Amino acid sequence: MNKEPKNVQGLNFEAIDRKSTVQKIVEEFTNSLIESNVSPGEKIPSEKKLMAQFDVSRGTIRQALQILISMGVLASVPGKGYYVTRGYHIPLKTKELQDYLLQDSYFFQVLEARRMVEKQVIKLAVKKATQDDYPALDKALEELKDAEHLQEKLKAAENVHLKIAECARNDVLVGVMKQLMAKVEAEARKDGMDSVAAYKHHKELVDKVKEGNLENLDQAVDEHLEFVREEFMRRKGQAK
Repeated sequence: MNKEPKNVQGLNFEAIDRKSTVQKIVEEFTNSLIESNVSPGEKIPSEKKLMAQFDVSRGTIRQALQILISMGVLASVPGKGYYVTRGYHIPLKTKELQDYLLQDSYFFQVLEARRMVEKQVIKLAVKKATQDDYPALDKALEELKDAEHLQEKLKAAENVHLKIAECARNDVLVGVMKQLMAKVEAEARKDGMDSVAAYKHHKELVDKVKEGNLENLDQAVDEHLEFVREEFMRRKGQAK
């Protein structure tokens, strides 16, 4: 952000009963954002203030905030608090998506964990990859390009990431990547999301490794995984 975010002044909440507490907080929060026409980048009240306004525990508030982050409504800045994102105005009242997130926000937590791990894996791969690794990377990428069916595409995309991870010369990191990708692949397969196996995004990552190019590497990972998140949310009916 280029300027210091402003605090949101117009968000007022009433204490709510205990039934479906987290869901009610999410619904009231999104409704309040719409009614108040909040500007992107504004800071929301602190966890302590939200606890007092909703009359709930810190754990309940944090669970609701995590869902709002998963929806792309809020962003968390360590040590500073929570801020309204630029895309918060994308339809906030999609009950199907909110219900899903309440049931399985774990998927988005996996994506966030994968984002953190994969950035370090690819940086190591860029530093340690040799020309001997290139044929395996090229083959994995070619298999993705030629894949036709959903299952084939998802497996090929996963293999690209694993071949990159192998370039990092760390078996532990390869194992972690396998675990993180398993959840994403399962959800993509269930929802028919072959778009998450986009050749363009994977080729960009492979090219970074082969070129030994650390420039804009974090951005490349962010763009790929943000695309996955948005595609998943689109399938759930939030983004059109």
